Order: sequence, then structure tokens, then C-alpha cells
Amino acid sequence: MRHQDVAGVYKIFPDKACGTFVLTVTLCFLMTLEAIAQTKSESSQSEPSVSLKGLFFSAEHGVSFRHPSTWRMMEAAVKNSVVKIRSDGGKGQEGINLIVTQLDNKREYTIDDFESSALPNLVEILESGRSVVAERPALWRKMIAAAVPLKEYGDQENLLRRPGNAYKISDQITVAYQINLVKDNFLYVLTCSVIANSREMAEDRYEMVRPLFEQIIASVKLEESKYYFAEHGFALTIPDDWMQLGPRPGMLASFGKRGFGQNLAIYQDKLGTNVGIEDVGEEAILGPMYGQVEIFADGVLVVDKISLKYFIYKITDSVLKKKAEGLYDLKYFRIVFIKGGSLYTMIFADSDKNFESHYSEFEETVKSLTSSV
Repeated sequence: MRHQDVAGVYKIFPDKACGTFVLTVTLCFLMTLEAIAQTKSESSQSEPSVSLKGLFFSAEHGVSFRHPSTWRMMEAAVKNSVVKIRSDGGKGQEGINLIVTQLDNKREYTIDDFESSALPNLVEILESGRSVVAERPALWRKMIAAAVPLKEYGDQENLLRRPGNAYKISDQITVAYQINLVKDNFLYVLTCSVIANSREMAEDRYEMVRPLFEQIIASVKLEESKYYFAEHGFALTIPDDWMQLGPRPGMLASFGKRGFGQNLAIYQDKLGTNVGIEDVGEEAILGPMYGQVEIFADGVLVVDKISLKYFIYKITDSVLKKKAEGLYDLKYFRIVFIKGGSLYTMIFADSDKNFESHYSEFEETVKSLTSSV
């Protein structure tokens, strides 16, 4: 069924047609040790270069930082480890490790939740405090350790199963400067470290390179609420007060405003080659709801050169409505587009009584869609 009186109702783009917490902190620190523990010889004690011409950027996590151009990325095989970088072309004493961990969606976490995170006895905190990094409150720690992960427990799942047996004493000492940030219920842990054959040498080396580490930390940037679907070739800006939720089976991603009804689910379906959005009909887009909904508005629009089809509707079939909504009475804003041989579907849902007041927020989210290819 189509709603006939839609003029002026919708303005469709008028200007455009904790245990894990402790483990994560520890793992980031200790995996940095493993990344540089192979280096036995001491490098020159001269002042390191502070020219940060190298740039690391993760589109998937929306984070970047600068580093000396002579430092090289190493293999980051550990779960949640985004990147490992070592000085002197990958052979030096200094290292950087970034781990990003998605927290549970039971509530919205802040940096305060990690202030009292404990570390194993093998790690000693020498200094700690609070600062601001990437325009966000951050925790920092200066730490020292004489331990490296055991090879057979080199991944996070094994560490979770047997954390007490996951480390061994090393004949080298590591001193590290670590920051912790929280954004959209993701914990970002960046560790800059040095390794040496004695505590005195490690601390001396650390003090020498600390200004460099501080420059690296100061260069960290987090894009506000920008979610990159790197392998899918697009990005989307989510409202600041929304958070990422754990997607249900079949979903690519899910977002929502905690404590409120509005939410967004994103799906992906593979298509054949040479299929355009004009080839995808209403029945294929609405699936089992085809013929069981009241459509209030529909059309085609273009955002960042991506053609999209949209529908605003309510489910009218009582059986389907009860199955999909339970006791709620919902209204939907569905957008579909094709990219890289796949059909992507974004479905905004909200209560019927609140849909009108929140619609502009849904519209702005769709307008933020950008192609990264």
C-alpha cells in the first residue's frame, strides 16, 4: 500500500538529488616487547631524529599517528593488534604497538573505567597520569617489564585461557610509554617502548627518546564518529551520541542511541556483476515485506556519486509486524545502494510517534556516506 498524501511530509535531501580490559592493556605492552625482543645489540646512544615524516592510518578504525620515516611496519598477527612498528628499518630498539578492542555493549564506557586496571606482577608502573590526546581524555603510563609472551600463547584467545602461564622472564628490559583512549565503545591502546640489556640502560634510552614518543602520541588523531567499512569501499558518520552495537547474524554493523528507540542496521548481499541500482526492483529491496507495508515516500538520490534508492514505510501485516517488532510500533527509513558487486541496505528504525522528530538525524547520517574507492 502506498500513502498518497506525501507532499511536504518528508524533505528528502532537498539540496542533493573488563577482564578483557586488563588483558588488552597488558597484551599491548607485552606484545610490543615481543616485537622488538629479537634485537640483542645496543644501537647508538645518540639523540634520535624527531622528524615525523612517516604516517600510519587505519581507515577501518579511523585512527592515525605519525612516526619517523625510517621506522618500518611489522607483521601484527595478534588479535586486535592493528599495527606494530619498529625503528631502524625494523631492527631497532624502539617500537610502537596499537591495539583496538571493541568493548561490550552493556553500557557506554569512558576512560574512567580503565584508571584502576591492574597489571601482572611482571609489569611495574613507574609513573601514570591523565592527559588529553586527540581531543579526548586519556590515561598514560610509564611502565617497565622483564617479560615477553610465550610463543605458544601468542594470541589473545590463548592468553585469556591461561593468562598466568602466558609470559616468561626475559634477559632484556623494556620501558614503555602507553596511552589509553576510549571512543564509541572501542578501547585504543598505543604503546611506545624501548628495549635494552639492563634496567639502567633501558631507562636511560627511554629518557633519551621520550620527547620523540611524546611527539608520536601528540600526533594521534581519531575521526569523530566516522566508521570506515574499508573492505567495502565506503564510510559513514554516525551521530555523536550513538554507539556501535554488537551486530546480529547476517548484519554488517549495527548502531543505536542507548536508552532510546532509534537504531541503524546495515546489511550486505552479494549480487552478480554489471548490476546497477536501477536493476533492483521494489520486491527485491523489501524482500518478505513486499506487499505487506504502507509506503509513505520513496525515490532515488545521489550521495558522493553513489546512487541510492530509499523507502519510508510501516509494516501493515499483523503477523509480520508482531514477529519483527514485538510490542513496539515502528517506522522505517530504508536506503539501498550497490558497490563492488554487493547490495548494501541501511535500515533506520524508530517508534512511529518519534520518527518525525528524529528523521533529520537519519537524513544527515545518509548524507555523510562517502566512497573510499
